[in-house]
Amino acid sequence: MAVIDTRRLDEVERRWLAGAPTRDIERECAAAFRCTRRAVRKYLAIVRRKLAAHAATVDPAEQRTRIEALLLNAYRVAELGHPERGANPAAMVAAAHRLAELHGVLAPQKLEHSGAIATDPDALLARVQAAAARAGRAADAGAVPGAPSGGPRGGGAGGG
Repeated sequence: MAVIDTRRLDEVERRWLAGAPTRDIERECAAAFRCTRRAVRKYLAIVRRKLAAHAATVDPAEQRTRIEALLLNAYRVAELGHPERGANPAAMVAAAHRLAELHGVLAPQKLEHSGAIATDPDALLARVQAAAARAGRAADAGAVPGAPSGGPRGGGAGGG
């Protein structure tokens, strides 16, 4: 059995945790390492097993703190926004909503009967990023999800 260079595993792990798509990791790392995509898939499997084993040992309070930090950072990034378009209020709302869920301010939308609680920070970050992307598309179209439509006079709630 060949020994795998730990630098390769570290690079694959870094890209995986950064949220790069698997196909991009495979393609780019295969070129960089001068190996096959199949070898990179093997590295990904090793990294996933390592992270799963580590997740089993992490304290839920630590995970909650990390998730909160990720959500606060997502809010700050949305608040700073794009240099040309400015702040992204829809993404700010999405991050605030996830923070409220994390702190139990909102009632759960679905009851979990299996006993499993989603505390994986990377999975939650992916959910926040997906919600922010959806909200960003809505904002680009001129709508902010959850905001009052304003009616025919554009006056918001109460109509003026």
